[in-house]
Amino acid sequence: SRGLGDVYKRQVLVTRHGDRTPMRAFPLSRSLWEQGWGQLTSVGMNQHFHLGQIFRKRYIEELKFFPDDYHVHDIYVRATDKDRTIMSAQCFMMGLYPPGVGPLLPNSTEPALPHRFQPVSIRSTAIGNDTLLHAYKNCPKLKELTKMIKHTEKWKKIEKENEQF
Repeated sequence: SRGLGDVYKRQVLVTRHGDRTPMRAFPLSRSLWEQGWGQLTSVGMNQHFHLGQIFRKRYIEELKFFPDDYHVHDIYVRATDKDRTIMSAQCFMMGLYPPGVGPLLPNSTEPALPHRFQPVSIRSTAIGNDTLLHAYKNCPKLKELTKMIKHTEKWKKIEKENEQF
């Protein structure tokens, strides 16, 4: 039977990272975060794992867009150069290709890794060089337009209305 992969050639998915710790302390906050500021929490890991499971059910099992087992040339995974985004991508991919679908050793029924875990490459580049996922930080035209907008009366009015925040 034909799967969706026989019809469509590309699928693009963009997500944000999962639940993370605060980026900095709030005034009068006494909270301590074991992993530090801006790091993925266990809740965030779980969110992306479940998101991967949802995508597996839809795009692998139901629509047959991807094969049941991982092939390096079928999927390109990219994350920004932050722990929380790389870990979110890892958790998503573990849901998409969970333990039990990884490779076996040649001519064997023995898994290559415990639990037939399937590692997946997560690609990233330094923020200063990232023109795909961090384009807003590396685009001269965007910087020029942002500077221009911040000098408008409308911007100044909104800024004034929200200065207490």
